[in-house]
Amino acid sequence: MADAAIQRMRAAVLETRTALGRLRDEIATGEAALAVERRQRDDAERRGRMARDIGDVETAGLAERFTARHAERVAVLERKVAVLGEEAGLLERDLAEMLEQLDRAERVGGGSGSGARSSGSPTGSQPSADHVRTPAEESEILRARMDRAAREKAAEDQLAALKRKMGK
Repeated sequence: MADAAIQRMRAAVLETRTALGRLRDEIATGEAALAVERRQRDDAERRGRMARDIGDVETAGLAERFTARHAERVAVLERKVAVLGEEAGLLERDLAEMLEQLDRAERVGGGSGSGARSSGSPTGSQPSADHVRTPAEESEILRARMDRAAREKAAEDQLAALKRKMGK
């Protein structure tokens, strides 16, 4: 019974780590889009000033509209990146709490036949019959597995995105 609960906790930790990775990717994408919009806004402002300096009213008016449009997008992207950052902070705190709870559960209830013990080390080698892993070893094995799973998931996501981009 305790082993099943620990397995569910491990799955929840893995799911949270994966979600956090995706969220960090979204933040990076948002920051990149924000940088592009800021450059475009600045370019439109510069073009508007140049057009006003030479008396080109039509181009200056067009530049003003583009400046306003890019400024609006900048404001939206700034809010989006800020909200995503706050959400990542919440997930990081949740993950830390989950890891603490998992560590406690493994120390208290993981003594007989926990999933990590029965499935071996991250390298696939089995411990000797007389070796009993410490909670720290169990936790390290779990972290290694979760990190690997997160890397594999990220690679799968990148491959899927590349396939979509290539039209396959």
